[in-house]
Amino acid sequence: MTTIGPNGYVLAKGDGERIWFLGTLMTVKAGNAQTHGGFTVLEQTTPPASQLRRTSTTRRKRPFTCWTGQLHVTCGEQTRTADRGSFVFLPRGIPHAFSVVGTHGAKPQITSPAGFEQFAAEAGERATTPTLPPAGEPNIPTFADQDC
Repeated sequence: MTTIGPNGYVLAKGDGERIWFLGTLMTVKAGNAQTHGGFTVLEQTTPPASQLRRTSTTRRKRPFTCWTGQLHVTCGEQTRTADRGSFVFLPRGIPHAFSVVGTHGAKPQITSPAGFEQFAAEAGERATTPTLPPAGEPNIPTFADQDC
């Protein structure tokens, strides 16, 4: 990390705290401490054919851009395709899900308010390499009752 100004910084590609979460690699770019609770920015890399099961959050909004690959995104009862470069906004309180189509996907994710990075770290595990986690079933009971 390179600091700029009183509290600013620049992270090089791949820099940031890395977390294995639900079969993905999340790299924290900014979180609660850096944004004073305003938002969290994560870079999330997902494996081919991965899916986020239908979930609803009452606390956080999730905007993101699909950098690579293609996603099928469901919000409420509607499903749309998000191609490379597409922007997606998932409002709080509406059930949503997504699945990766074809090759892996990478997307920056912003959640508001901040704190999702803390939840991901508690429910996931610290990544020991900057790669997708080893194959295995996610520990769903860890966070099934939490408002992520």
